[in-house]
Amino acid sequence: MNYRMRAFEPEDMQAIKDIDRLSFSAEEQYPDEFYNSLLAAESLRAIVAEDGRTAAGYALLDVKAQPVRIRSIAVAPAHRNKGCGAALLRYLIEQYDTLELLVEKSNAGAIRLYERLGFTFVERSSDAELAATHHMFRRFKKASCLNDPPPPNRAATSLADGTT
Repeated sequence: MNYRMRAFEPEDMQAIKDIDRLSFSAEEQYPDEFYNSLLAAESLRAIVAEDGRTAAGYALLDVKAQPVRIRSIAVAPAHRNKGCGAALLRYLIEQYDTLELLVEKSNAGAIRLYERLGFTFVERSSDAELAATHHMFRRFKKASCLNDPPPPNRAATSLADGTT
């Protein structure tokens, strides 16, 4: 499928909330006040992946962070495994020199996608933000990309901690 990337607009608010609610547990979702702040926040940007006139996915970025932090990325169930997430990430890779994100250690599909697109695992201390449950990945613009074989899965954890 072909997805068009564009900046978040006020009329996207409900679609993004719906995608979020279908993609994340209640504890992982941002509160409504946070979404409402997207319209005024200078440090936050949201990019919408559109299929025709429908929001198929989104990425929420903290553009003041160095490197730019992907705070959230999600795809509507009907668009999963159809290239929407990869299209969003490729767009972000073109726009920013360095990107970083946190991903649940158990989310093997997302980890494979990030590694395929040149993101690399970043070792962090055990007291870092969400270190017990999430891995950090970072991608530099000069990183190898789409046609290179993926790097070894250094983010894999042992079965002893319940993740793969």
